[in-house]
Amino acid sequence: MGDNRELYLAVTATIFNSVFNIELGQVLLRNKIIKLVVFDDITEEIVQWIPD
Repeated sequence: MGDNRELYLAVTATIFNSVFNIELGQVLLRNKIIKLVVFDDITEEIVQWIPD
């Protein structure tokens, strides 16, 4: 593995909307502590990359 790889956590849109709307989730996003790929589990499409 190369050192230039970045790790993203994949979460469903439902999980994103519940977990990342609470204060702890907002802190993680605001401080760019966690990188996410948000996907729709029905259509299996990526709906958002965070941070973009």
